[in-house]
Amino acid sequence: MALQIAARKGERRKGSKFFSYFMWGIVLLVIIGFFFEAVVSFNPSGQGDTFRYAGLTFKQMRQGFYAADLDGRLLEFIYRPEALSDIEVSPGIIDTVTGSRAVYITYAWNNTLTQGMALLQYDAGNILESKYRTFVQLAFTGENPLNISAVSCANATEFVPVVLIQAANSTAISADSSNPGCVVLNVSGSVDLARVSDRFKYALLKGNEK
Repeated sequence: MALQIAARKGERRKGSKFFSYFMWGIVLLVIIGFFFEAVVSFNPSGQGDTFRYAGLTFKQMRQGFYAADLDGRLLEFIYRPEALSDIEVSPGIIDTVTGSRAVYITYAWNNTLTQGMALLQYDAGNILESKYRTFVQLAFTGENPLNISAVSCANATEFVPVVLIQAANSTAISADSSNPGCVVLNVSGSVDLARVSDRFKYALLKGNEK
């Protein structure tokens, strides 16, 4: 019996390590692929070299995107905050996420926007863990080859909210109509995903600041 328990623990450790490697692999692919595609369509002409936002200094890199350091964690953005003012984010939504001790961030692992969603999942997790000391559990919305937890809006609670990133016909950041503990990020394509990602990350950085 003890050997069986030990074996199961070993399997869980291997699964956890494999998932970590998998996520880092996706992030690397995103950096050399997704961002390259998005930056090509981004025209930085007329933009300043640096700007300040939420206490951080953002510097425009040679490739066109903006980078900031948050406690040793590099955050990358394609757009400046003022370019995303058309995407509304209710303060209550951000309070739901930043005011919790733990949060799930989830998306469908096999959709066409997986790379961009994985990067948003990773960056948002870094912001929440560094700025708010919120534990972030990565998840997928359904069964997946890594046997990672399947989490959807149905799993959101007042104490452990869920951030759901999903492909849709519209672009918006809002609370789920049937469960206010679930924050839904709807995106209709790769460009919209880049804009929603930046808007959500800026909102997380700003938090309750006026």
